[in-house]
Amino acid sequence: MMGFVTPPDMEPSRATLTLTNEQINSVPLLLGVIDQMGIRDVIDAHVTPHGAWQGASVGTLVSIWLCHILAERDHRLVAVPGTGNLIGGITQAPFTFSP
Repeated sequence: MMGFVTPPDMEPSRATLTLTNEQINSVPLLLGVIDQMGIRDVIDAHVTPHGAWQGASVGTLVSIWLCHILAERDHRLVAVPGTGNLIGGITQAPFTFSP
């Protein structure tokens, strides 16, 4: 029994597909909800920036910061390493009170 062999010049070409994955989490959703709530407009209506203020409005900055807080579930701008040991030592220390 003879089999059919495809000549090399008739082999189907294999296309290369490149995928890029970027994680954005819930940032667009949070920014949309914050925008729909009108937080930026309320802050801009009630907060008068300093006369030398340049760039984005206070309401815009607060909206972005609020989005960061909600997305990261952490209000710290910079996490301080090693504070867990300090706090653990303080809370485990004996507590004495003298009137």
